[in-house]
Amino acid sequence: MGYFLKSLIIIISVYYLVKLILKSILGSYMGKVNESLRQQYEEKLRQEREKAGKSGSVHVDYQPKNGKTFSKEDGEYVDFEEIK
Repeated sequence: MGYFLKSLIIIISVYYLVKLILKSILGSYMGKVNESLRQQYEEKLRQEREKAGKSGSVHVDYQPKNGKTFSKEDGEYVDFEEIK
């Protein structure tokens, strides 16, 4: 019984020790990753704001389609309703 209790205490102690060590190591690593991601997000947001221009301004890029062009010889457009 003494051997079992001693083994159980050692296993529990090792478990909590490993948990504490991993928590501190991973915590600092995740903090660095979080800071890096935050900086990347802020940089992307800043670039989008610069690209958008000042607030309230409107910019329209118009590119006419070279597809269908109609002449007077083609006739007149007639709107119709379908009767069933």
